Amino acid sequence: MNDLLTVQDLVARYPGTTPGAWANRRYKGTGPKFLKLGRRIMYRVSDVVAWEEENAHTCTSEYEVA
Repeated sequence: MNDLLTVQDLVARYPGTTPGAWANRRYKGTGPKFLKLGRRIMYRVSDVVAWEEENAHTCTSEYEVA
């Protein structure tokens, strides 16, 4: 399970985020892919890195208007 991260791991990796913020991203589908293993929510490191890359921008005009 070395390639899996918990919600607490993500909170540590992204200062200023909370477990509730990650739950909201899961609900809205705006965060990285996740796994539900029993009652535990886990994230593959590769999925988190892919999510980071998908959300990387070089200028503000690249943002889509919601």
